[in-house]
Amino acid sequence: QDELMREQLKSGKDKAAPYHLAGDGINTPLTVLDPIAYNYSDHKNLFLAVTFWRVLRRDHALLSPIFYHEVFTRPQRILCLGVLATGIMAVNAIIYGNPTGAVSGDQFIASGVLSALVAFPLFCAVTFMFQTRPTPAKKRLVKRSANADQMETIAKVRHEIEAKSSLAPPPGYLNLPALPPA
Repeated sequence: QDELMREQLKSGKDKAAPYHLAGDGINTPLTVLDPIAYNYSDHKNLFLAVTFWRVLRRDHALLSPIFYHEVFTRPQRILCLGVLATGIMAVNAIIYGNPTGAVSGDQFIASGVLSALVAFPLFCAVTFMFQTRPTPAKKRLVKRSANADQMETIAKVRHEIEAKSSLAPPPGYLNLPALPPA
């Protein structure tokens, strides 16, 4: 289903939603990946429930592969889940390979918690790697509305600050004075 959606976006059959955000992250979304349910902010319980559901759909290790995401694909999320499961099994193998070491053979909960705590940073690193990579979808996702006059003023001030901070000599510094008459 993900590939069908991507093919429709590529062929132009299904238009990607344009995003024009000028949000502050408090009352309106700052990015399109923001899971906060700003449109339900009047109803506290509904706001919390919808926000919690969006976070689960986006970030939960077991639930996220079920749902479509434009940037972080299902195969990538399943790979991250496989890394987590393999890491937990590897740490458990290390723990039970040395029965007199960290925990005894009958402490299943302690070994499970310990192995999950050791394997979770690896899961986070792989997830971070996939979520932060540059993609064409991320490049077109956020378009901020800005006034052209403000952009010109900012560019002018930036140029002036760069000229001052570069320690370059002022214009005309290398012009030699006129030679005295001979």
